[in-house]
Parts: sequence; C-alpha cells; structure tokens
Amino acid sequence: WAHEPMLWCAGTTGTWPTEICDKATDVEGRYTVFSMTAMFIHWLLLIDMAVFATKLSAFVLVVKHVLSEVGRFCFAMLFLLMAFSSAIVCLRHDKQEFRDVPNAANCLFAITVGLYEGDFREYFDAPYLLAFVFLFVTVSVIILINLLIAQLNCSYEYVYADMLGFARLTRATLIVSILQSVPVDRWDRFVTGLKFSQRVEFDEGDIGLSGAIQVKEPASLNPVLVDSINRYGGTCSPDMQWPAEAAQDDEERFEKIERLMQSALKKLSRSGADGGGSTLVDSRESGGP
Repeated sequence: WAHEPMLWCAGTTGTWPTEICDKATDVEGRYTVFSMTAMFIHWLLLIDMAVFATKLSAFVLVVKHVLSEVGRFCFAMLFLLMAFSSAIVCLRHDKQEFRDVPNAANCLFAITVGLYEGDFREYFDAPYLLAFVFLFVTVSVIILINLLIAQLNCSYEYVYADMLGFARLTRATLIVSILQSVPVDRWDRFVTGLKFSQRVEFDEGDIGLSGAIQVKEPASLNPVLVDSINRYGGTCSPDMQWPAEAAQDDEERFEKIERLMQSALKKLSRSGADGGGSTLVDSRESGGP
C-alpha cells in the first residue's frame, strides 16, 4: 500500500481520488510492476481449480512434470549464449550488434528464436564472425532444441501412462487438506446425511449390506455372467452353518459337459450299428423319403 499512487496524491489536488499527480510519478513505475506481479500470481493460483476436472488436472500435472526439462534447456541455452557472446566480443569487427556481451547475447538469442531482422550477407566482410554465428546456430537450434523436443516426448510418454492416477491422488490430497479446516459439527451432519447405517439394495427386494452408497446403472452396462454373491435359503442366524456345496469352477463344468457329450455319441453310434442300417433299408423299400 505504500506504493499506491492514490495515497501519494491525497491532499495535493482537488479531484481526489486520483492517481495522477507530481508526487505519484516516482512510485508509479514500482506500483505497475507490483500490480503486474500480483495479477500473474492470481492467475497461477487459479490453476488449482483444475482438480474439478480429472483430465484437465492430468494435463496440468504433465505440464508441471515437463517444466523440469524446459528448465534444463534454459540453463544450457544460457550457458551457450554467455560462451559464444563472450567469444564473439573478443573478435575484431565493426558490427554494432556484437559490440559487447549483453548485445551479442541478445542478438544470438534473437537468431535462435527467429526474431533477428538482419541479413547474414552483411557479415561477408567478417568471415570468422559469420562462421562463429553459424556454429552457434548449429549447436543451439539444430542440436539443443531438437534434444529438448525428444526429452519432452519421452517425459510425456512416461507420465501419460499414469497421469489419471496422479490426478486422482492430487485431488485426494487437496480434499484431505481441506477437510482439516471443516468444523466437526458440519462434518458430522454430512456423514449423517450419507445414511451409511442403512442397508442398500443390490436389486429390487434384494437387501444388501450397510456402509455403502447406492448408485444405479443400466443392466446392460456391466453384464455379469456368473454371480459372485452366493445365496442360500433358510435362516440367517449366525449359529447355523453354511450349507456344504461343492464348488465347481468353469474347467470342471466343461469337463462334465464333454463327458456327457462323449457318452451320448457312444450311445448314438451303438444304436446306429444295431438297427440303424436295417431301418434305413426298410424305409427306402417302403417308398419313404
């Protein structure tokens, strides 16, 4: 608040509140820088709202993961800029854009990002400078930037396989941190409203267990061929034993069906050998089909 121009203009003009006055001129520059920083931090904090969408939160996690690779690239690029700009300044030439280290680094960075407006034909009278600039372009653009692209691809493939899981973990962490600030009475009312003490229905009339939340879905969404819940008739008293029933898996059932088919085929073959041939001949002689 000490850099607020309105406070500096208080009492100096009759049109207050205003931020335009002679006293506010000295603090106006610092105030605009602080305002820009505060606005940028405000939008950065809004990134936490991405947890409400799982896919968007996963994308934010991927971006945060690959930022480390970008940081290494920036460090390597800064090292190359300082090395080549310091070496170019040592050359004897009349090019003003390379007259000192800051200007040389600025010019080389503009060449890297494609913002350089000059023409390389202007450096034909300084072949050593031109060769050194071409060497920098080869190292920075052809090697370093392509290496950054390869690193980003590898990092993305590594994180993409588990990004939804990481997003759910991030959401769970945020929920746990928020629950610490929730009042106890409000939390108790929320748990009571969930009605965990009531039993839920597996199906209409089929009462299940308590401590769950019932979610309805179409019957064709998740078809179940073998029911995983075994139901037995009789009393539900815990003193009664469960009925003994031999459990058969799918392989045993298939073997039983195969044995039944083999016995049926043997019976058919025997009956055909005993009277099947004569029956066929008699039917043909009598004019049957």
